[in-house]
Amino acid sequence: MMLPAGRTRECDRRIAIHEAGHGLMAQRMGMWVEIVSADPDDDRRDGYCQYDILLAHDEVERHCHWRRCVIAYAGAAAESIFYGGDPDSILFDRRDDLCMVTKIRETVNLPSAEWLEFRNKARSEALFRTVRREVEIVADSLQECRKLSGDQLRQLLPTLSQVASASPAQSAWLCLRRQGPL
Repeated sequence: MMLPAGRTRECDRRIAIHEAGHGLMAQRMGMWVEIVSADPDDDRRDGYCQYDILLAHDEVERHCHWRRCVIAYAGAAAESIFYGGDPDSILFDRRDDLCMVTKIRETVNLPSAEWLEFRNKARSEALFRTVRREVEIVADSLQECRKLSGDQLRQLLPTLSQVASASPAQSAWLCLRRQGPL
């Protein structure tokens, strides 16, 4: 596996865990995930997760912002689970995620006390829904393949229960073998 220039294996693992958190949460929140990558992009992000917001006809705009806020916190939640630390501190170090949460705050235009409650619930939801085993399997796949399409992520998720007895690396390999190349 070839790492991006200047990146250590441990740094690469942390980025893969972070992006796996976003990808899994976006999928779990009903988003259409296009791609999850542990490689940098042209916008100088260390890794990224691209997804589309699918709105039901009766879905209110605030719920859409809620889901985006939970997904923004999910990368920090995954890092927190694996490496410890406060998700808010981790989020503060990830400028793209912090920008997303800041834009959401500006959009929903809530008074400070209501915003803090909204944000704290989103952070709690991200922590509660982040499953270590799933993040581990997706992060292993990201480190091996560097990128997962949304289809590969969706195929990987149903297989988690089937490969629960395998090691994380074996699980990722088994899942990817079933899917074929990107």
